[in-house]
Amino acid sequence: MDCSKDMTGYEINFTKHFYKFTPLRSLEDIKADTLALEELTEGVVKEILDQRLYLIHQLDNNVK
Repeated sequence: MDCSKDMTGYEINFTKHFYKFTPLRSLEDIKADTLALEELTEGVVKEILDQRLYLIHQLDNNVK
């Protein structure tokens, strides 16, 4: 047996030793932040989604 390629040592699982659990945010906090961002963007997301639905509707009508 060729022992020249053998290595001595071990692996350190850094996650196991150094990870600190951070609790997830509540759904109410996430919802409040999302609504606040929507107010800041002045309904841009709603406009984009409305325009997308309008375009899909137009494409459906043209296909028929």
